[in-house]
Amino acid sequence: GGGGGGGRPPRGPSSTSSSAASSAVPSSSNLRAKAPPRKDVSKSSMRQVSSSSTNNDAYLVDIVTLEPLDSPEAAYKKVPRLLQRGESQETWFEKCEALQLLRRLLMHHQDMLLAELRPVIKLVTAEILNLRSSVSRLAILTLSDMYVRLGRAMDLDLDHTVMTLQNKIAADAGSSFIRDEVGRALESMVCCVSPHKAVVALIGCATHKSALCRREVSKSLADVLDTLGDKVVRSREIEALLIALSNLVIDNAPDTRYFARKSLMILCDHPDFDKAVERHTQGNAQRTLQQTVESLRAKGLGDAPNDGKSTRAGSTRRAASGSNLRKARPRSKIQNHNESNALEPIMKELASSDWKERDEAIDKLALHIVSNPEAFAPSAPNVFLDFLPRLSDVNSKVNIHALQMLHKMVPVLAVHLDPSLPELVPALANNLASKNSTIRDETRSSLEEIIAGCSMPAVVAAFAKALQAGNVVVREALLPITEGLVPTACESNPKLATKYLVPAARVTATDKKNKNACASFCQVLHRCLGDSIFTGANDPIRKLVAK
Repeated sequence: GGGGGGGRPPRGPSSTSSSAASSAVPSSSNLRAKAPPRKDVSKSSMRQVSSSSTNNDAYLVDIVTLEPLDSPEAAYKKVPRLLQRGESQETWFEKCEALQLLRRLLMHHQDMLLAELRPVIKLVTAEILNLRSSVSRLAILTLSDMYVRLGRAMDLDLDHTVMTLQNKIAADAGSSFIRDEVGRALESMVCCVSPHKAVVALIGCATHKSALCRREVSKSLADVLDTLGDKVVRSREIEALLIALSNLVIDNAPDTRYFARKSLMILCDHPDFDKAVERHTQGNAQRTLQQTVESLRAKGLGDAPNDGKSTRAGSTRRAASGSNLRKARPRSKIQNHNESNALEPIMKELASSDWKERDEAIDKLALHIVSNPEAFAPSAPNVFLDFLPRLSDVNSKVNIHALQMLHKMVPVLAVHLDPSLPELVPALANNLASKNSTIRDETRSSLEEIIAGCSMPAVVAAFAKALQAGNVVVREALLPITEGLVPTACESNPKLATKYLVPAARVTATDKKNKNACASFCQVLHRCLGDSIFTGANDPIRKLVAK
């Protein structure tokens, strides 16, 4: 048996094959009888938690390889102390030791955790939001194990645990492995907790501002409805579910729309479905559902986007390299000439003195881009220079409309927008100082889409530029967003963070109005990059970090 402290990384392989993982996850008959999962979680469609293990992290092993504890009571009492000591930069690994102790208790001493389940959930979800990816990934894995091992006992605080996972996706938009870990945890949740509770928890996240979160919600709803079937039409959750699906089915992201349509395909076979739509929805929501279901009944669901492959967080978009972009440009000189001819009248209307013409031109441009993004890509940098003034148009209706259409353009253009970001992001950032709350909200959504779809180097450089160029009010709004980029940027390319984010932090460190936000930004940089960010004893960053 293992010792009570669990001071060393766990023994056993640091990675497992998918086949080994499949056989390692127990069926429901091996789980605790009083809280069984709904179905066998080893089914082939479920991405196994243990497949996330890497050779670089000895803690990310399959839970079945962990040994029992000689003194589980002492080990449980040690967990909070380890988590507290792990707050230090030098001893962060103690948080991993604490989480691994919880996993060993979960594997071999479930009674103890069930008696203290709510405090344990609170401890684990707090570490999911940890800025250090190694700690966060292990916390997500721990929560996933809890769904699997404790089954319906995890109905407790399910709204909180699911929302925490969604918020982690939003906070780490550029991290594909975090998104994958969260995706696996959500699949464990769908397979093991009460299905009706899962539906309620997911509906609570369906209006999340993050496009990545809405995609995961839409997929998870389709998964749980695949299990529940159309009988949910007669449940008390149907009203909230229909309203959520009416929004998801017109989302900007193709994957999100596809999974929402899949959910409706499941529900619309019920004889009372049409009556439920008429009873529980109205206006645009009702018309959207009725038109979508009419199309599904006539044409079927159709193929999933990208041949059914996941496009989580634009990772496939971001995979396009500079060489791929260069290959696309000379594809056809005639095509580019035709593209220029098609865009010329739209550009003239965008600059019109008549606000209605400018407003209509925005729709025409968005339709043109969404219809054929590959053909538009070579023209993107020049066209967006002409489009930028509409993002701060003197007419608030045009301004808001331009921001809303930008939401549709960014996901389809993705990395093709990289050359435009140095001008686009600062222009958007200025809107964060607007007195119009709608403009501020739409701007934040646009910046979120840019973070999700464009390449990380271009995003970091553009946000750093905007942070340095903005006034005090703009910086106040932009600092938390830029701070969210720091962990991913530092982990993927520390030199990139040092080159762009550290100088931006030094400029903002002297702001008297934004002391707390600046201090938080500098402290996150210091946690990720260490003392290398300091230039001397009087460095303003050093003073903020020391507070």
